[in-house]
Amino acid sequence: MRFLLIAIALVLLTGCSAQFDQVGRAVDKNARSLDVIQPEQQLLRQEVAAITAVTEGLQGADEQTQQRLLARLGQINGKLDQLKMQLADNNEFMRSVSARVDLLTTKLGIATLGDYKETPTTDDSIVVLPEEGKSIFQAAMSDRGKGDYEFAVAGFTEFLTKYPDSELSDNALFRLGELAWLDKDEESALAYYARLLDQFPDSELRADTLLKTFSMLTESGNSDAAGRYLQQLEDEFPDSEQVGLAKAAVN
Repeated sequence: MRFLLIAIALVLLTGCSAQFDQVGRAVDKNARSLDVIQPEQQLLRQEVAAITAVTEGLQGADEQTQQRLLARLGQINGKLDQLKMQLADNNEFMRSVSARVDLLTTKLGIATLGDYKETPTTDDSIVVLPEEGKSIFQAAMSDRGKGDYEFAVAGFTEFLTKYPDSELSDNALFRLGELAWLDKDEESALAYYARLLDQFPDSELRADTLLKTFSMLTESGNSDAAGRYLQQLEDEFPDSEQVGLAKAAVN
């Protein structure tokens, strides 16, 4: 029995190893940032102390010299404020990494986020998310907002694997389409948008998805297909802002 449990753990670890590697690389990058920030803070504090001491001894100095020193003090204080904000961002980043590690360890049977209930469904068969699903989606959105697109893609993909029919699945598909487009992967972007349109016909993101599909096809020179999506957009959302934007793009 003991050997069976060890074997299962090794299999699970293998499945999560790539994501643990990503977390490890992110933590190393964050540590390198701190290695730069903390010594810089110390040097700036030392310079502030030195300038302050000099200023105290320059009571009879000319006004220009005093103004120059005061201006330098202002610059240093501004830089210290920036470094303070960077440290705050790093703290927030580490909290995000901690949440991601919690999710990964959950896959290994360690319930660090609590015991998740079975996923209930509504009458129209749209899955209502448990806390785990919300955590995965929020972490992916946070990564997207920070520009950590590799993490974001991994997060949204994991979310769709676990909750393909949830209340946020159309949103995850839309974000994956955006990220693929940013990566100049038009084929994948169009596939994500097509899946959203087909699987979630009543999505609040439908008009935006039609517009983005139209824009991508126009940009790639596929005018016939772009025209079909423009017509569909006009038929379904005749008075929408998206129709106005699409028409402005072709005029």
